[in-house]
This record gives sequence, structure tokens and C-alpha cells, in this order.
Amino acid sequence: MNQTVNITLGGHLLEIRHEAYLMLRKYLEDIAGRFEGSPNKTELLADIEVGIADKLKEILATTGASIVSEAAVTTLISAMGSAYDIAEGKGSVPKESVQPSPNLRRRLFRDPDNKVIAGVCSGLAAYFGVDPAMVRIIFLLLFFFTGSSIIIYPILWIAVPYARTPAEKAQMHSGPVAGGL
Repeated sequence: MNQTVNITLGGHLLEIRHEAYLMLRKYLEDIAGRFEGSPNKTELLADIEVGIADKLKEILATTGASIVSEAAVTTLISAMGSAYDIAEGKGSVPKESVQPSPNLRRRLFRDPDNKVIAGVCSGLAAYFGVDPAMVRIIFLLLFFFTGSSIIIYPILWIAVPYARTPAEKAQMHSGPVAGGL
């Protein structure tokens, strides 16, 4: 007989097989361990839980199952990446948190939350810690006086990655590095 457990994950109620629950709990503990010492650990983990719950609901809808199985958790982990991947920003978490963290290395990303066209100006603003309107004005001035922004903007649009995960968002908004994860 397969024992099931009812859990609330990221605000979603899920019925999950006991063995799958143990796998998922271990995965979440590993992720929590990767963010140990981060001042915004609670927010990051909450966002990751919502992403995991959404992904599990998607897997259940695709398979037509109503109970989360070990195979569904394995599929989830494969799709989202390891705890290390998520902490390093290489995993796939749909919901993001933008709280800065002194433990993360600052990186340039395009900002999906404050974009007008592609998020280049808002990403630059987050990286340099200035108002996005100022960066947009600079790009407009460069366009009208030199025309150079018509070349620079598309190059940055292509070259600068989009901040998709909580770790990438934190890196985009973080201050100087005090250490590493």
C-alpha cells in the first residue's frame, strides 16, 4: 500500500506519495543549505517553493496524475536543476525575488521586472545602483547627439542575459562581494 501525504507548498495544496515527499523534502533542504547565511534566504526559499509547486502542478497536468509520485519529483529536479544550480542561478525557477544580498557577486543582467523594451536600461541601472530613468535619458541623449545608442542598445540586448532566477535577480541588485556562496 502506498502512503500519501497532503502538503502545502508555495501556497498550493498537493497530495504526494510518502517516498516522493521524502525526496522533495531532501531537495528543499539542500536548496536551503545553499542559501545559508544569505540575509534574504526566507524570501528566496518562498519564491523557490512557489516555483516548485507550479512545476509540480504542470507535471501533474501533463501526466494526468492527481498524486505527486517519485517520478514527478525526479522530473521536477531534472527540469529545475540541482540545489547548486539554483543557488548559482543556473536552475529554472519561475518566481523571482529581488532582495539584494552582500554574499552574491554583482553581475549585469537585463531586468524583466522594470523593463520598457528589453530590460537593458533597467538592468544597467540595477547594476550601477542608479534610477532606471537616468539610464534611459542617457541612452536618449546618446541617440540624439551621437546616434551611438542605436548600436549599443541592440548589442547589449543580445549580449546581456535575462535575469530569470532568484539568484540572478539577487546578483543583479547586490552590492560588493563580501564572500561567496
